Amino acid sequence: MTIKQLQTGVLGVNTYLVINQEVKQAIVIDPGGDADYILRTLKESGATLKAIFLTHCHFDHIGGVAELLQMGSVPVYASDACKANVNTSVNLARAMMGIDLLPITVTNVIKDGETVTVAGISIQAIYTPGHTSCSCCYLIENALFSGDTLFFRSIGRTDFPTGSYEQLVRSVKEKLYVLLPNNYSVYSGHGEKTTLRSEQKNNPYTV
Repeated sequence: MTIKQLQTGVLGVNTYLVINQEVKQAIVIDPGGDADYILRTLKESGATLKAIFLTHCHFDHIGGVAELLQMGSVPVYASDACKANVNTSVNLARAMMGIDLLPITVTNVIKDGETVTVAGISIQAIYTPGHTSCSCCYLIENALFSGDTLFFRSIGRTDFPTGSYEQLVRSVKEKLYVLLPNNYSVYSGHGEKTTLRSEQKNNPYTV
């Protein structure tokens, strides 16, 4: 498995390409924009896109979805709450940017704890509400893709619609720290890479 980190969209969100080199197929997590850049990187890797996974519904994490789907139909995976929120004001596109995103359809709802296999890659969903009611992390081998739930020495904002500070802290402490016994690498929606155990010991919001 190869992980490529791209910065996409107007806020430079961390978009991740997870590539199965054996079959030259990939998934993308949180395409925030710049679909051409994402597809060009895939082409340079010799891989084809097989699915899109969303950690939550905010515009900076979903801004490239519609354009990617125009270039080729693939399934879109997200939580049930994300499916409900993604085309509403909760996505913050109008509130923060004064724009409306093209509507997108979450074709595949992934449940808390469910594992799906796409492109020969096993992906487990872990619901972590708090940043939004629809926030979800994805565990792939030894990598945790945390969206805006957990950052290097920080956690996501909770002052947006459907956010809850108390719920977010519980999600990190009672789900990520307790349910995941190994020291996974953490690939977050913004900022630098970290590890789960480093955050458990040093993150001022959750120690």
